[in-house]
Amino acid sequence: MLGQDESGAPVIIDLVSPWGIAVAGQSRSGKSQLVYRLLATAANYDEVAVVGCDPTGLIFQPFADALHPDWRASRLSDVGPHVEVLDRLVEELDRRIDYLLASDLDQFEDFSVEFPLLVAVLEEYPALISTSEADDLADARRPGERYAPRVRRNVRRIIQEGAKVGFRVVLLSQRADAAIIGGSERSNLAFRISLRTVDADGVRMLHPLATAQMIIRLSLAAPGVGIVDGPGEVTRFFRGTYMTYAQYLHDVRKNIRMSASHE
Repeated sequence: MLGQDESGAPVIIDLVSPWGIAVAGQSRSGKSQLVYRLLATAANYDEVAVVGCDPTGLIFQPFADALHPDWRASRLSDVGPHVEVLDRLVEELDRRIDYLLASDLDQFEDFSVEFPLLVAVLEEYPALISTSEADDLADARRPGERYAPRVRRNVRRIIQEGAKVGFRVVLLSQRADAAIIGGSERSNLAFRISLRTVDADGVRMLHPLATAQMIIRLSLAAPGVGIVDGPGEVTRFFRGTYMTYAQYLHDVRKNIRMSASHE
């Protein structure tokens, strides 16, 4: 439960549902607090693993001792580890697709510690792209060796093919720029949240049914207030439940310790 809409109804993300999540909003609009709450809850479950790329290093800090540390990369002082993590996640994607085909199933839902549901976080994804492009230029990489196309290709595959084999992508950005998040990717990020932003075009890309009045109101929203919609849901305003970073660190580490004590 991320918060409540204006009627008092809960805003809930069900990670079992095969949809990715897009969260957009300016700095200090409340994106991080929403993700803290989501991941702190995910850490309650032994059969869920948090993976992906965190350029800030803040989101993955409490997951240092969690499952699959080689599927997480933090900070952007070196973009290479992020590229390698995405390569490993695509390898796992292919392994799971092969397993699915061999099992005559159309999607996988029986998660376990050995076969966890993977919450693949892409924090500030545009920053990862721009840093990869700058790194390619600085190192004068040849076309077949460049990081940026590799990052884009891997993320596209994870978003488009991962839902049926237990990947749940959480993509965060300040703007839902079409140059960063293509239409095919957006269609698979079906649970969408926008917090305070003046990027009206980006809001319309994520929320086609948002009215002009909603977009104006969103540009003035307080931190943690935004609009949300999902498959079969109307676009509506909500207020997220605030979680401090200290509480996030405490809850995730506590849950990970409890999981380790059960092994």
